Amino acid sequence: MNKISIIFLFFLLFFVNKNSMAESFTDSTKEINLANQQHILNQYEESKRSLVNDLFKNNKSLFINSPYYGNKNGRKVIYELFDYHCIYCKSIHASLHDMVKKDNNLKVILLDYPILQKTSLVAAMYAYAVFHNYSHEQYMAYHDALFSAPKPLTLEKILELAQLAGFDAKKLDQMVDNPQTMDYMKSVYDMARALELSGTPVVIYNGIIIIGAVPEQKIQTIVNES
Repeated sequence: MNKISIIFLFFLLFFVNKNSMAESFTDSTKEINLANQQHILNQYEESKRSLVNDLFKNNKSLFINSPYYGNKNGRKVIYELFDYHCIYCKSIHASLHDMVKKDNNLKVILLDYPILQKTSLVAAMYAYAVFHNYSHEQYMAYHDALFSAPKPLTLEKILELAQLAGFDAKKLDQMVDNPQTMDYMKSVYDMARALELSGTPVVIYNGIIIIGAVPEQKIQTIVNES
């Protein structure tokens, strides 16, 4: 082998090894960056979860006075933020009802978060008045009727559904116009803003926030693993 061939072979091996080393270094750097990103993400999630849990501990009085379904004394507690005009909320609501049927240790606390229409707030206030002045069964019937009614809801339709459920519209008007209802609405709004929630539906379990119309199985997995 002559000198030219040896030199050529040397440079060929050098550049091949150099490229291989560079690729290996790049791959290692990518793995380190991904690991760092995941670590930062995990820290953020833990921080967010801690914030949610602290916020919920400070709002126990709100949850005690909130509507619910499932086992009143259930140890697994899901928080459902919804708007009666939200079609995706209706889907999530059906999924959570299905989960409650399968698990008698599950409790779902309903938190009215009316943000889509002016009458969303009106419907929420009437439903909350029904919850505090009538039976749990009557509230759930009215709640489901508001979800099932054609949209958009009008004041006339909200009152019509109340009358069909057997409520006196005039008495219900008086029940709606009270500080307790307004305090409840304000408390939910304040909590949602603190969590930077700008839409519905929202499901919260053990500090984990689930936003949007997600499959029932995803919620069930989070409940099982958290």
